[in-house]
Amino acid sequence: MLISHPNELIDVTQALDYYQDMPTLLRQNGFEFRVMTNDHEPAHIHVFLRDGEAKINILTAEVIGVWNMRPGDVRRAEEIVRENREAFLAGWRQIHG
Repeated sequence: MLISHPNELIDVTQALDYYQDMPTLLRQNGFEFRVMTNDHEPAHIHVFLRDGEAKINILTAEVIGVWNMRPGDVRRAEEIVRENREAFLAGWRQIHG
């Protein structure tokens, strides 16, 4: 069975793995900030709010991608990333070495 994913259509088992392999580093104001355990550089964080997702560079707080998230919510997520940069970077390094 295929389901819609932000980047492509994937098998349900892959979708479950995608979300299970993302420890949550912070929950704040309805946002969940997660790092994927099997991910790539640059260091970035996945931000979830309701049905939306944004991917934000931890070092620069630059938005890498947005899927179904309102612009105001994306701006707030960027602010939270800037405020928690050191903690997020430490989490990324703990997971990725």
